[in-house]
Amino acid sequence: MYIATSLGNIQLWDLRTPQKFVVQFTEKKEEGSSNDLKTLACFNASANNRLLTAGTELYKGEAFILFWDIRNTTLMGGYWESHTDDVTQVVFDPNDADKLMSGSVDGLINVYDVKHTNEDDALMDSFNTESSVEQLCWYSNKGKDFISCITHTADVQLWSPDDAEPYAHFRRSDITKAMKRKSEAHCYVAGAHRLLGNELLILAGSNWNDGEHLKCMSTSNKKLESFGTLKENRQRVRCSVFNQYHNLLMTGGEQGILNVWNVNLNV
Repeated sequence: MYIATSLGNIQLWDLRTPQKFVVQFTEKKEEGSSNDLKTLACFNASANNRLLTAGTELYKGEAFILFWDIRNTTLMGGYWESHTDDVTQVVFDPNDADKLMSGSVDGLINVYDVKHTNEDDALMDSFNTESSVEQLCWYSNKGKDFISCITHTADVQLWSPDDAEPYAHFRRSDITKAMKRKSEAHCYVAGAHRLLGNELLILAGSNWNDGEHLKCMSTSNKKLESFGTLKENRQRVRCSVFNQYHNLLMTGGEQGILNVWNVNLNV
């Protein structure tokens, strides 16, 4: 299990020996280095477990994407020219270990070929959400990669790498309507998860009545539709993980409760 700390480190833990982490990835190149550590805002490992990457908060006017070889804790290098504000997401393509996307408060979604150490050569695509990126997710449709983006204003954008504009854009008002709620202010988007096949699971909730309105939604045919309610939820969900092979959804929230749901995906 990987854990990022507030000290600018990423630690790898073996759950069988919880007394101490196995290895630690840090920006410091040697013991006793006086280099300032940048504050990490996100991290991700490639599907083949060879590369580890992290995005940083703005540091001396620059936002960094850092890389480590998982077999070696020494920092390999980084990119720092493509974003102008905190990097909030770094996500490797699960089907291509050399493809990485990043999102930022500056509103950009950037896609890189990380085989290139030079950032200009690595940058493949850049998309402007005209908002602030909170969460990114890769998903596939008919063998082609697509990107879902949740913004800090609770919008959901769906992007094709071939287009300069999102092919679908669900605003907070659209999500509220699909949830059959009245107040936009009470509704939020908790996460987006790739499913087996061609579907995307959107998890959206409402703060009303201790958060009991937690909905699973699909995006078929550019429409947002609810296909189930997780009725026993009693908190605002802050994070979620989905196992697409067993249809298990894990949620954690503001009340400190960790729930595991068996989701019936009749979509």
